[in-house]
Amino acid sequence: MQAVHEIGHVVAAWLSGGHVTCLVWHIASISRTDVMPNPHPLFVCWSGPIAGCLLPCLAACAAGCTSRTDASAANEILIEDAALSQCVTSSIVGQLHFFAGFCLLANGAYLSVGSIDRVGDAGDLLKLGSPHWTLWAVGCVAAVAGFYVWHRLGQPRDLLKLHVRRKDLLLNFALMFLAFILQATAFARQ
Repeated sequence: MQAVHEIGHVVAAWLSGGHVTCLVWHIASISRTDVMPNPHPLFVCWSGPIAGCLLPCLAACAAGCTSRTDASAANEILIEDAALSQCVTSSIVGQLHFFAGFCLLANGAYLSVGSIDRVGDAGDLLKLGSPHWTLWAVGCVAAVAGFYVWHRLGQPRDLLKLHVRRKDLLLNFALMFLAFILQATAFARQ
């Protein structure tokens, strides 16, 4: 979640002509992106939470569209294979939707609650002149949308019934391990 959020800051800094001087991305701290010079600080600051919400949602939507196409194509071949294909793709799509809901909820809470103590991006946005109500509005809409995405996934016990291929499970663990190694490497450099 932090990586997707920080990608928003990095891309916005690059698009606005800024230069990223430091990227702090550690699991035990609040991540941050330092930009100097920063010609458009408000744009760069808003881009983190916005990208942190939109990118996972776009990935989940794209996977959902792809899975429907794959399932209908498999249905033309064999009915049993179509059921298997739907089961496997629904688990991947379910994971992406779960992640999208988490990112929406986390970024929404980060903006809303962070504006109270003026910490992180919320504090920076307030210093840069964003009205308090905008942080609450965007934060509440994102958090409610996150709960809605989770609600659409069904009961928590239904998530446990999803069939996951061993290859997909190994890929998930490999990606988590890679993220852990990147975190450990970043921490060791500090």
